[in-house]
Amino acid sequence: MKIHRTFSKIRTLTMSEGTCSYFCVAHYAYVLNITGEPISALSPA
Repeated sequence: MKIHRTFSKIRTLTMSEGTCSYFCVAHYAYVLNITGEPISALSPA
């Protein structure tokens, strides 16, 4: 869970600077990869 906390911290920092999108996508891609969901689920059809 240490990794998740790190992602949350990075996401908070980047959100405060208005550049969240990349880190949010990276975070969710990581979570989806761990849970076994297809990464393509991130992008709308």
